[in-house]
Amino acid sequence: MSQVTDVQSNIDYKAKNAVDGTKYKNGIILLLVLTAITFIQPSMIPLDLGGTLAAQLIIAFIKMAIIVGTYMHFSVVPGYLKAFIYTVIGMMAYVWVMVIVDNQHRDMSMLTAPKPGVQHSAPAAH
Repeated sequence: MSQVTDVQSNIDYKAKNAVDGTKYKNGIILLLVLTAITFIQPSMIPLDLGGTLAAQLIIAFIKMAIIVGTYMHFSVVPGYLKAFIYTVIGMMAYVWVMVIVDNQHRDMSMLTAPKPGVQHSAPAAH
């Protein structure tokens, strides 16, 4: 009789913790769409460097959230690991915000301006 209850409890456990394949299929489809948007965005919506960087980082953050939520089984992680993951995500978001703000307020004309003391001659005529 003990074997019957062990088998029944194993069946109940598997039924309760069954994985729905549509969740993973939808995750893959969404990741593929976001990856396509990542490649298409710079040519379809021409932004300056800071705007493109911001859009790309937002898309990357969404993809990271999908991967963590769908494929890493975040709902069954112990509390201390959840706190660690939230801390890392917060630190990463902070760094991204600082990079975006820096790029949007930086004067990039220094890269294209002529350097003082350097003589620029006209190209030779052929």
